[in-house]
Amino acid sequence: METIKVTIKEKKRTLKTKGILYLTCGKRNIVGTLTNIRGQPFYCASFGNLGFKGGKRKSFLALRHLIFKLGDIAKKYSLSPLSIYWRGIGDRYIGILRALRRVQNLRINKIFFIFRIPHNGCRPRKLRRKKQRGIYRRVKA
Repeated sequence: METIKVTIKEKKRTLKTKGILYLTCGKRNIVGTLTNIRGQPFYCASFGNLGFKGGKRKSFLALRHLIFKLGDIAKKYSLSPLSIYWRGIGDRYIGILRALRRVQNLRINKIFFIFRIPHNGCRPRKLRRKKQRGIYRRVKA
C-alpha cells in the first residue's frame, strides 16, 4: 500500500480596510476624523471639542480622552481594520498608535504619513557681506 503525501496550501488573509482615521496634528491641537472607505465622515473630535482649553490641551489626559472617544465610535460602527493618515507635526503619533492597539483593541491595517512638499521651498537667507581684504585694501599714500 502506497502512502500519498498531501500538501495543503495556507491562504494568507489580507485585511481589507473598513475605516480610515485622519489625524491632523498642530502645535496645540489634534483633530481626529473617522470615515468609511468612501471618505464619508462618521465622527470628528478634537481637544477643544472634548472640553480641554488652554494648557490642558498639551497633556496626556487630553490625548487619552481623544483616543477613547475615537475608539468607541470605531467599535460602534465596526470599523475594525483601520488605515491611519497622519498629517502635521509632533511625535505624539507613537502614543496614539499604542493606545488604539492596546486599549481599544482595534486593528491597524496601514499607516500613512502625509507631508507638505514645497514647490520651490523657502526663500534662502540673505548672504552676508564680508569686508574686502587682501588686494582690494586701500593703501595709505
